[in-house]
Amino acid sequence: MGVIQFPAWKVWVYAEEDARESFLRRWINEESISRQILAQFQLYVDLLEGNGPEMVRATNGISLLDKKEDLHMFNLKVKGQPPVNPIFCYGPYGDREITILAGAPVTIQGGILQAKHMIPIASENRKALLQFRGRRRRERIA
Repeated sequence: MGVIQFPAWKVWVYAEEDARESFLRRWINEESISRQILAQFQLYVDLLEGNGPEMVRATNGISLLDKKEDLHMFNLKVKGQPPVNPIFCYGPYGDREITILAGAPVTIQGGILQAKHMIPIASENRKALLQFRGRRRRERIA
């Protein structure tokens, strides 16, 4: 008989107030994020849910984006493609969860990733989430 495993961590996606689809789905479509990047993203989410963020951090898959705002990002890289950086926070409602709040543009300008330009948007999304817990959902990436 098989054993049912429950996630050690939960990964949530911020949901905009009136959106039919999550910001994540829209971002994936607007940025034309490749299947290879999405597969890597799903792998990191699965690793995180099963083992916690230390496992993903060990692969250099997570890094701190902004200490003051306590925002982090996934580092998604596939050879020959620009890096992709979904931005998240730990919590905010539980000790063993993260919430994906924003996605950085895929373009690179002057060799600098654009994730830092998304800090205000991710911060505003977290504030909205703190006002209404229902503004998040669980969904698969790929």
